[in-house]
Amino acid sequence: MTPELIIWEVRPENVIVEEARDSGCDLIVMGSRSLSELEGIILGSVAHRVLAAAHCPVLVTR
Repeated sequence: MTPELIIWEVRPENVIVEEARDSGCDLIVMGSRSLSELEGIILGSVAHRVLAAAHCPVLVTR
């Protein structure tokens, strides 16, 4: 499978999880803004929401 760039103007976590499911991906790789755990909870980071909703493993890197 060749990597590709997809740009959408909607809630990013929904699109990331849906696209991964529709494409049959077995891993989601995404970056983190390196917020503290408390800041991530308060701000509701995209990475946290993808981790909660994904059907496959998620690799989050800083």
